[in-house]
Amino acid sequence: MRAGHGIGHFRHRGPPASLSSGVGDMERELTEFQTDCEMRLTTALAREGRRVTDRRLDGNSERYITGKVEGRDITFWIYKDGADFEAGDLHPVFERPDYDSLDELAGAFVEQLVATAA
Repeated sequence: MRAGHGIGHFRHRGPPASLSSGVGDMERELTEFQTDCEMRLTTALAREGRRVTDRRLDGNSERYITGKVEGRDITFWIYKDGADFEAGDLHPVFERPDYDSLDELAGAFVEQLVATAA
């Protein structure tokens, strides 16, 4: 990972777009990175006694997963090749150019989000 990996850049601001198609169609539009990252996050949070709440799919031109962490003021977004979360004033952004692989990016995102939720 390179130093200064995107902190301060924002991909999501404002209210999410409304859902316009069926959830089944939207699930099929998710990338392998999105489904893997979400699974890793869900598993890691469960190990800490936490779970994802308010999970939904949003976006018009790019489908993304968003949700919250139960019992914490944390909202996350998982995009086709990146992720970020917001917890109070903390808003780290994990973008593809800052990592050697999407696997490394997912690992860093999950690790930091779970540490913040602890």
